[in-house]
Amino acid sequence: MLRGAALAWLVQRLGKLPVDLARRIGAQACITLDKAHEARVIHRDIKPANLFLTKHEGGERRVKLLDFGVAKIKQDSLG
Repeated sequence: MLRGAALAWLVQRLGKLPVDLARRIGAQACITLDKAHEARVIHRDIKPANLFLTKHEGGERRVKLLDFGVAKIKQDSLG
């Protein structure tokens, strides 16, 4: 069970995010997408509702990428 909130909820609650927070969330999302791409998985539905913000022991915050329901497995380097 994940504990935290979707980015969509945070934006709805706070409105425009502070630049530093938005930058950190975006950077973590890019790292997560890079890992998926290394595994040859293309997500195809990136949106605030699919970026989940968690808080781990010690206060570390992480972005989790959710809902791979329409993901595509890349078959070759041209696909």
